[in-house]
Amino acid sequence: MFWLGYSFLWMLVLLQAVVVAMLIRNHALLARAGVHMPSQGPRVGETAPDFTGMAIEGHSRVQGSRALPMVAVFMTDRCEPCLNALSVVAKFAQRHTDVVEVVLCCQGEKDRVAGFAKELGADARVLLDRGGKTAADWNVSQYPLAVGVDTRQIVRGMTLRIGLAELGELTTSLLEEGGGSAPCRPLAFG
Repeated sequence: MFWLGYSFLWMLVLLQAVVVAMLIRNHALLARAGVHMPSQGPRVGETAPDFTGMAIEGHSRVQGSRALPMVAVFMTDRCEPCLNALSVVAKFAQRHTDVVEVVLCCQGEKDRVAGFAKELGADARVLLDRGGKTAADWNVSQYPLAVGVDTRQIVRGMTLRIGLAELGELTTSLLEEGGGSAPCRPLAFG
């Protein structure tokens, strides 16, 4: 009888370990899929904070209301996923300047961030976020993060996945919300 009870307890421990492993796996899958975590980023439906970052040479400051909705991409100059996303952001900005303003808010060394500005060209604005003040104001703690803001400065969505499709979905949702002056039409992203 003793061995039966002992075996039952070990089976219960193993079952709990399997359940915990499944929960951890599901959390990791959600995070990789870019599912919004409640404590990440500004709240959807609320007014977006102002940018306090310093404009990089040749790029004007971002302030006030805009004629186009905005996709703000937050990153750091030391984050590998951020560096990988830079070319995607550049391609997206180049293709869609007529429907959305792209702003890159980057923490890091001024020279490295200026290099990002050069890579993005005139199609996106680049702000240097010294000390992470802008990221803190926007409640950004994971990088890279893209936030969609309509022309009235209302946050409409965000994603932790920075791909052409994800940025396109974010922009389409901004236009569907009436946050842009461009007509609502299906856009070809990719």
